[in-house]
Amino acid sequence: MQPVSSAPADRSYEFKAVGLLALGCGMVGLDRFVISPLFPVMAKDLGLTYSDLGLISGVLSLAWGVAASFGGGLADRLGNRRVIVPAMVLFSLLAGTTGFATGLISLLLVRAVMGLAEDTYMPAALSKAPCWPVIPLSTMRCARSSAGRCCRLPYAN
Repeated sequence: MQPVSSAPADRSYEFKAVGLLALGCGMVGLDRFVISPLFPVMAKDLGLTYSDLGLISGVLSLAWGVAASFGGGLADRLGNRRVIVPAMVLFSLLAGTTGFATGLISLLLVRAVMGLAEDTYMPAALSKAPCWPVIPLSTMRCARSSAGRCCRLPYAN
């Protein structure tokens, strides 16, 4: 974490940055929760069983756990921006690749690597929040939390 400077801050930059980070967190949240309602369709199209669908969720969760254990340290060593941008690009590419999966193995591989990208992004994105003196920390946390919920609204039953 970088120290808060006493120099005047650019409020428009800070609000744009918080908005983009919240959007990224929202998209990660959307991906985490949108796949479950798609399970019946995926099972039919790919010939998967409910055990296979559990494996798909499980491999993503395991990848989150692995990535969360090194994502914050990676951001501390390389800098948040050098972690956030590649992680979000990789996540976006893999989200699109999920639709091209032809079976269980390819889906497991894509979701595992996607989980690594998702939870490498999250610690770096959330660690940026205390660095901005102008926007209260509670506002940033609220923006991140709300973005995740709002991105899932269209998929609610």
